Amino acid sequence: MFGFGKTSENKSAGPGILDEARRRLSSEFSKHDCAVTSLTQQIADLSGQLEEHRDARAAINDALVSLDVQANVRQALTGTLADDVEIKAEGRINGAG
Repeated sequence: MFGFGKTSENKSAGPGILDEARRRLSSEFSKHDCAVTSLTQQIADLSGQLEEHRDARAAINDALVSLDVQANVRQALTGTLADDVEIKAEGRINGAG
C-alpha cells in the first residue's frame, strides 16, 4: 500500500495521506505558535514586573541611605549636646558657672 509501485490504490491514497499530514502539521504548528506567543507575553509581563521591583528597591535603598544620614546627624548632635552639657557641668563643679 505504501510502496513505490504505481498502482491506482497508491495514487489515490497518497494525496489523502499527505493532506492529512499537512493538516496535522498545520494544527500542531498553530498550537506551538500560540504557546510561543503566550510565553512571549508572559516574559514581557515579568520583565515589566522586574523593572518595577528594581525601581522599588532603588527607592528603598535611597530611603535607607537618607535614614542612615539622619541617624548619623542625630548621633553627632546628641554627642555635641552631651559634650556641651558635660562641659557646663564641669564648669559648675569647678566653680566657674
